[in-house]
Amino acid sequence: FSSIVGRPKEIGSEDKDYYIGKFAEEKESVLKFESPFTNGIITDYDSWGKVYEFIYSDELKTSFEEHPVLITCPTNTPDINKEKLACLMMESYGVPSLYIANKAELITFSVGRLSGFVFDSGETMTEIPPVLEGKAIKDKVEFFQLGGNDINEYLEDVLSTYHVPLTTRNEKKIVEQIKKEMCYVALNYEE
Repeated sequence: FSSIVGRPKEIGSEDKDYYIGKFAEEKESVLKFESPFTNGIITDYDSWGKVYEFIYSDELKTSFEEHPVLITCPTNTPDINKEKLACLMMESYGVPSLYIANKAELITFSVGRLSGFVFDSGETMTEIPPVLEGKAIKDKVEFFQLGGNDINEYLEDVLSTYHVPLTTRNEKKIVEQIKKEMCYVALNYEE
């Protein structure tokens, strides 16, 4: 689900103080949207906490205190951000134990390797970290401010040249579907 957080534009105008994911998108006209991330890194811990509360109460229907937590982070996540995340999870939510792992290292392990390159392209950024003997080599990571949202924007521009207006979040979801179903990386670009 989407990690978007929607808060009422006018105080007291809605039943709740915030809405998450599709519930926020359904109330697009009366909410202002916030993303807990900037370039793949958590920057708004209050909003991210709301996402965690939603995950536990609405999606998993369990409490924080009952389960250890594994969180993955991009290779470029600063240590201070990991510390803030650990404080949020342990002090505010009382998780019994927490492990913050490097996403590239776990991806490499998941295919039975200790070394390799990982191509990780997300919503707002792409990183290509080398992993050697189970450890990501942080100073050799290729990092690009290019992700899925950039492809969406490009497709929106293409559609606008054909006078297809895409103004609401729901209309923009059509572009997301087009990307998922029709776009691919050409194996032979020249061809």
